[in-house]
Amino acid sequence: MSTATGGSMPPRHCMDIIMDPVSHVYCYLWDLKDAEWSVFLSWKELVNKFQKNSFKSCVRKLKAKGLVKGSNEENEGVKVKLSPINQG
Repeated sequence: MSTATGGSMPPRHCMDIIMDPVSHVYCYLWDLKDAEWSVFLSWKELVNKFQKNSFKSCVRKLKAKGLVKGSNEENEGVKVKLSPINQG
């Protein structure tokens, strides 16, 4: 018989299966963010993981919720700026 431990999360690959698309995009961006809360994805990287229009729609929804400051599409890919949050 196992007992639940309060602070532990299931393995990431299990969470990816059950997350909605917006949560999945946010967690993916969170994992890749740099010290300035930015992520750059080449178009090739992006389409290997997400459908392009679905990704852009998720980023718009995250921006509406205040979790993303903005995004810029470039010839080489897309840059997304996450909103810094207090982790404490």
